Amino acid sequence: MSGFDFDDIVALWKEPEAGDQAMIQALAKKARRQARLIGYLDAALAVIVVVAVLFGTIMKPTPAAAAAAVMVTALIFWITWKRRSFRQMSRSLDTTGRQAFLESSIRSATVNLRRATFTLATFGPAILFGLFYRVSTRDDPEFRHPIESVVAWITTPRGILVMVVLALLFAWGIRSWLRAKAELRRWRELRDAYDEEAAGTLDGP
Repeated sequence: MSGFDFDDIVALWKEPEAGDQAMIQALAKKARRQARLIGYLDAALAVIVVVAVLFGTIMKPTPAAAAAAVMVTALIFWITWKRRSFRQMSRSLDTTGRQAFLESSIRSATVNLRRATFTLATFGPAILFGLFYRVSTRDDPEFRHPIESVVAWITTPRGILVMVVLALLFAWGIRSWLRAKAELRRWRELRDAYDEEAAGTLDGP
């Protein structure tokens, strides 16, 4: 769950109680809509990658390409399944009240941070498997070691362009991780502020 306007959240206790439930339900609906969109994008990307890998293997049916294709496909399915499990955990928002909503939002933000961390942690292995698959489908009359073939391909103009794009994607992943971390901190600060306000109300005259 991300992309919320925290000014709207702050308004939950600045506006009359009658409007709280409508605001909470609207925010929960937005979170579920965003989670579904991310799920669709993940699934579409996984299908595109797997189809491309299978097509490439059919065009260059070598044992090395087949082995690399199996590894890439298995990794893609595992990453997609793990990210889906994170999304399912983050969808459970309690809209019965402000306090319950804040607590469930903190749990959701925690899961989002774990998902962003998982994405960064698997980025390197996914790229490595992809590079090995790429060189396994190339005609290499010298029959070089796979690592030598990867290094040789990276130094080509196309390889350099691909590495630049991958570096930008990794930077985007770091940005997403930082945003998820900041979101979790803000939810906790929001919960603490609400607790202080509730305590002040109880202690008041």
